[in-house]
Amino acid sequence: RGLDGAMLGRAAFQNPDLLFDVDRKVFGEDRRTDPSALIDTMAAYIDAHVAEGGRASHVTKAMIGLFQGVPGARRWRQILSTRAHEDGADSRVLREAFAAVASRLAERAA
Repeated sequence: RGLDGAMLGRAAFQNPDLLFDVDRKVFGEDRRTDPSALIDTMAAYIDAHVAEGGRASHVTKAMIGLFQGVPGARRWRQILSTRAHEDGADSRVLREAFAAVASRLAERAA
């Protein structure tokens, strides 16, 4: 289609849903990943990253805006912004943060 790339900058961090719009408009794809499956995948990635000497916050920083506009998103951000920086933080922090929005996501999907 003549598109080699696009620069989104911070917009993708602040509003990740923007990427779903890009996929739909550019590639004709209209599918969304199940949030629970996404959390499971990222939790495994965090644990692998931590096992290699990394910190959970290196991964969760990019996930702060993931649930923007969803009730409970403030708590999601608070947990990731504080607990992921603690020594020994791992995927449990991500799962705790997800619990703050999971029930609201289920309500929206119903």
